Amino acid sequence: MIIEVCAGSYNDCITAEQAGGDRVELNSCLSSGGITPSAGMLTKILKDTKIPVIIMVRPRPGNFVYTENEISVMEKDIEFAVQHGAHGVAFGVLDNNGEINVNACKKLLSAAKGIETVFHRAFDLTPDPERALEICIDLGIKRILTSGQKKTAIEGAECIRRIINKAGGRIEILPAAGINPSNVEKIVKLTGCNQIHGSFSAKSHGEGRSDHPGSDYFKFGREQPATDLKTVMAMREIADSINKL
Repeated sequence: MIIEVCAGSYNDCITAEQAGGDRVELNSCLSSGGITPSAGMLTKILKDTKIPVIIMVRPRPGNFVYTENEISVMEKDIEFAVQHGAHGVAFGVLDNNGEINVNACKKLLSAAKGIETVFHRAFDLTPDPERALEICIDLGIKRILTSGQKKTAIEGAECIRRIINKAGGRIEILPAAGINPSNVEKIVKLTGCNQIHGSFSAKSHGEGRSDHPGSDYFKFGREQPATDLKTVMAMREIADSINKL
């Protein structure tokens, strides 16, 4: 059972590795669903960690219908990630009808030059997940991140199982959303998955000054979700027990 930690900072990645995570998906701004991390954060994490790092390639929050210029930005971000040793990239591009934008994805796959590629949860917005699955397979994408087109993986478990069965090993399926130590075994049983994804976070309290008259405006800076060491360790213990079955 592979544990992928959705990380939003340098510290999240360090914690994920220390706690036994197998892989991280590196983002900035997780509060907006994750966007492309900075060059500085990417290069330092790749230098300071040994577990595989998948880079989120998303130029802005919001929908997944991108202009040609935004696709060009994504290509450049992928090229940078490849040049600096990223293990993979996660992206998703849709057209105005919610279908996978095949031509745009081909451009991004070309920029990836052989590193792992992941179609992220834009997959969950497509009108027909089985058709979207076949498109991802035809494109040569390695992995799909999905909650089974529902808010959480437990709600979307039936859909996840269906696409895992339909995929038949031709592509990896990575369940995500709302997975935690209390439900992971049930999700594995319901879906038949062999890997899971989550932030496994808890609120982190910063040490900045809090008595300034303007401090209420910056309250978000004092309480930020961060990868929780104990939660990832608990996930690791459960995953190892599943591996032994």
